[in-house]
Amino acid sequence: MTEYTAESLVELIRNKYPVMVNGYNQNVVLEQVPDGTGYEQSRWIDVAVFRMWHQQGLTRSAFEIKVSRADFLNELAHPEKHQWCKVCFHEFWIVAPKDVVKEEELSAGVGWMYPRGSKLCIGRHAARNDNPRLDDSLLAAFMRAAFKETDRYQRNVHRSVVENDNSYKQAVMHEKAVKKFVKERGQGLFYPETEEDVYNALVTATLDKTLAQDRDNFLHLLDRFQRDVMSLMELYLVLAKKSLVLRDEYGKHVISGYGGYETEALSSLTEMMKSAKGFRKEEIKRKAELIDTLLSWDELNG
Repeated sequence: MTEYTAESLVELIRNKYPVMVNGYNQNVVLEQVPDGTGYEQSRWIDVAVFRMWHQQGLTRSAFEIKVSRADFLNELAHPEKHQWCKVCFHEFWIVAPKDVVKEEELSAGVGWMYPRGSKLCIGRHAARNDNPRLDDSLLAAFMRAAFKETDRYQRNVHRSVVENDNSYKQAVMHEKAVKKFVKERGQGLFYPETEEDVYNALVTATLDKTLAQDRDNFLHLLDRFQRDVMSLMELYLVLAKKSLVLRDEYGKHVISGYGGYETEALSSLTEMMKSAKGFRKEEIKRKAELIDTLLSWDELNG
């Protein structure tokens, strides 16, 4: 079963009494119309409809909306609340779903309309008051309600124009995306209200990810650096071992760099390796490790 709200029933009334028909103003629909102005007003009607064509009798009708059984029973218990509608309008209607109203409970002369899908159907016709009262106070109340309706209509038109603008749609899309992003990644960040807030929120929300990306980039570069160093080391070992075997100038330079004698070659490094095993200093250890690598390198042996 469809759940109706007061707002949805107002829209059904507006659909039943459209403002424009074939380019002509057929009806005027006003919401929340009082029975007077200032201190004189004491009662309100949800919707008033003024039919503007002579063929329809220039009828003005009052509509009271009820969406619950309890609300309708309260209306029955206080019939004086809308007695003025029977006096000041040609017709007085209750608009309520079928499960809210029992036709036999309606007071004399009151009509009833009920929703069915997107339309209003007549459950019982309203009696017609051919001579409704219209004094200056009530006329002023109608005029004020008409002014509010004009303002409401203009705001709806402006909103419709704005909401159909592509730039506005794109801005709304970006706003929703920022809200979603900040909510998911911001970990409790306040919703940004200004351009600076948006920037700071996005920076904060992406900080962890940025750090992670920077770390990954650094590790990637470090890995490349390691590979390059190892390639250079391998080249160094090949050249050094070859020069040591040949006892050329480069080989003598390698021996000298590790504290040996230029006249000696592999034998000098071997003796240095033996003597280095007894030392604990990190520098000698590192030299010993490199010497060991040089001695065990078999790339050009033989």
